[in-house]
Amino acid sequence: MRSPRPRPWPPPMRASTRSSSARPTKIWRSACDSADGYPGLPGWGAASATAVLARYQHLEHIPKLATEWEVSVRGAQRLATTLTAQRERALLFRELATLRGDAPIGVDVDGLRWRGPRADFATWSERLGTPALQERASKLAATRAVATR
Repeated sequence: MRSPRPRPWPPPMRASTRSSSARPTKIWRSACDSADGYPGLPGWGAASATAVLARYQHLEHIPKLATEWEVSVRGAQRLATTLTAQRERALLFRELATLRGDAPIGVDVDGLRWRGPRADFATWSERLGTPALQERASKLAATRAVATR
């Protein structure tokens, strides 16, 4: 028996359900489905999160009662109940999945640039049983140094 064709992930949205911005969709879906490593909300998957977000755009705009939803999704009553009970959790996942441009990191961008292995890297490589790692890291640093000249 042939194995099924691999499906793209995340599944493509249909033009009729596409929201005006892909960014809110990704952020909100990460609050609800577990495809990105966050536990998500029970019952909420990529399809339901995408369909509901396409209509309401923001988590805060989704009515608490499924009977007030203007979108048809399977298990709407259960999804609405879950979202109402765990709205704070969904807001937390959305916050965690949002890249912050204003977070203090203590250095400027140039300070984050990797310039090669630190002096104690060889000791760590030996300790981890991967002595060749030091040589590889040093070669990579030299290659990058030549490329940026």
